[in-house]
Amino acid sequence: MNTTVECQVLFHQFVDFISQNKNVSIREIKETTPTNDIDSKVRQLEISYESDSSISIKAPGKKSIPYDCRHLGFRDSETKAWKYFMDIVSGNTHSFNWGPAYEHKENSRVRLKIKNYDAQWKLCDEICKRFKSFFEKEFGWNFPKGYKLYEYIVLGPDGERRFKFRINNSKSVSIDFSSEDSLSALEEVDLLSKVKKLNSEYKSDPELSDGILDELVVALNVGRKKYGWSEKKLEEMVVI
Repeated sequence: MNTTVECQVLFHQFVDFISQNKNVSIREIKETTPTNDIDSKVRQLEISYESDSSISIKAPGKKSIPYDCRHLGFRDSETKAWKYFMDIVSGNTHSFNWGPAYEHKENSRVRLKIKNYDAQWKLCDEICKRFKSFFEKEFGWNFPKGYKLYEYIVLGPDGERRFKFRINNSKSVSIDFSSEDSLSALEEVDLLSKVKKLNSEYKSDPELSDGILDELVVALNVGRKKYGWSEKKLEEMVVI
């Protein structure tokens, strides 16, 4: 009798053990399953320069929120990784290039690793780890193993890379966000020059800032209303 009871107890304990481990496994699988369309979500993020120690992040369907570098996981604004990121954000192209990874000895097939390449790669890798950890905590996103927040620029110089999220930089781009009234005060030749400048800036980097496109549209509307620019003329001046 005692043996039977003991067997039943052991059996139930075994079932409980299997059940608990099964539940843990399911939970772990759920937590590590990549978020659906995660790459698309990353590309919809908008990051803007706020100061040398902070940026603002606008997630899809949400308002832009400023974050200090420490909130993003960096020790402070003097860390090499944060400064490297700020150089990219405040640059004109928002791209980065680590240069060649190897160099050859003269008259030899022996390849030598270039230290500068490794140093920059490590900084970028740290930036990606910090931001992915922040996105996971802030937005509940899960990234697939090995996912990178940056990519090669297909039509750019050899080795040129950029982050997948959009970067709006108000520091390096000096744009006069003129109102319709101030644009209306311009002579036609000056307005044409303004449109040409805005169109050139927008085509050089469509992801630079929505503000450029907004001002360009206002300028075109002023030209149409004040100077009678036809639809054909507008199409000849700008290609959006």
